[in-house]
Amino acid sequence: MFLKYLFSGFLVKIIAGFDDTLTRIPIAATLTRTKKGRYAFAAGGSCRISQGKTEENIWFGGWGDPFKQIEPLKQKYWEKEGDWCKHDLENLEKQRREFERGYNEEFVTWFFEDYLASSAEDWEQSVSGIFELYWNNVDNIMQMAHRMQCLGQDDMTKFNLIDVEYETEYGSLHFWEEMKTAKIPGVKEPMTVITPYMKVWVFPSKEFFKYDLEQSMINHEFPGPPEKKMEREREKGLTEEEKERIRQDESFMRAINRISDNYGGNLHLAIQFKDYETNEIAFNLYVQINEEEIFTFEPMLPSEVPEKDVTIVLDFEKLYDLILSQEKEMRGAELESPPWDREKRGGIKRITNGIKAASKIRQLINSAEVIPESSEKDVKDLSKLFFKMLRKSMGGDRGPEMEGEPEGEIEGKELEEEIFEKRSITGEIIKS
Repeated sequence: MFLKYLFSGFLVKIIAGFDDTLTRIPIAATLTRTKKGRYAFAAGGSCRISQGKTEENIWFGGWGDPFKQIEPLKQKYWEKEGDWCKHDLENLEKQRREFERGYNEEFVTWFFEDYLASSAEDWEQSVSGIFELYWNNVDNIMQMAHRMQCLGQDDMTKFNLIDVEYETEYGSLHFWEEMKTAKIPGVKEPMTVITPYMKVWVFPSKEFFKYDLEQSMINHEFPGPPEKKMEREREKGLTEEEKERIRQDESFMRAINRISDNYGGNLHLAIQFKDYETNEIAFNLYVQINEEEIFTFEPMLPSEVPEKDVTIVLDFEKLYDLILSQEKEMRGAELESPPWDREKRGGIKRITNGIKAASKIRQLINSAEVIPESSEKDVKDLSKLFFKMLRKSMGGDRGPEMEGEPEGEIEGKELEEEIFEKRSITGEIIKS
């Protein structure tokens, strides 16, 4: 039940204290992810009444690179304060027991069938709660390891390991723990610790996906969580750095100029995804292509498009199927693991998924109806330019683990060839 309170916004842990007195521990934690890894800061406190005496304490903690210099100092303090360290470990163990009782099949069923269903509009933010629970558990294990070092202990085998799995058409979750001997950050010697892992992916139903796209047209912004609004605003066009990089590609710019010149120097394009079951436009994207801005994009209602030279109509059902399958294949394959047992992401799996996606992208492109038909060649050329730009982006945005490996560039090239080369062999055209 406690985990449900967490998702309802009550970040207060209730733990049974001494003499049947309840101890409330407000927990505040900030998790930051960077290309080099994760680090977290956490703070909390407790108040206990025992035999008429009131005791209270507050604590601060963290893990990751920014806290490496602080942790040794904290360890020295704990070594001199064995009683306080013992009391803190007892509180952490109670939190662990509560987590063991609460993270079960009943909880994950409630999360998917009740909580997500009632918060569909904020589904991305809601899903982040699962990750917060995971990393709160990781932090609890690390804090216990630090206190155990203070007390000369090195074994967590007394705890029960969790293994829970749930799967539905629109998502799945597998959370499991193993007991491993590992070197915990900030702890001097290896110890036997609980090591949690998680795989999760969630994507909304087609009905809500349509609703989300409709709202993005009304608000003239790409869909996504509120906290990433500024990032999505930047997606409406290229940054100055991106423009400058593209301008260095003479063949790319010649193609842009040739196509835009066919429409007076500025191509006004409407890309529409149509739901053929209801005969409605589920999403409309207004695009301008010219030498100065290269590409600009803005979601808007079809009735709001100020001017258009070309309209491309694509099958919404195929778009949804593409995104759903990619979320399932790619997100479902990603493994969350703790800092003491990092699992490398990506690799050959990304290339395989990219090639799998190519056939679905090809189906989507082949569903296109170009109006007027005389613009079909321009649309095909634009599609190739777009994938070329995408490939450059994939090749130039590598994380630290990909340095020296042109994996992203290879994946983008394979994707482009898979889509366009097979089309030219079969003689298909972009036309319904």
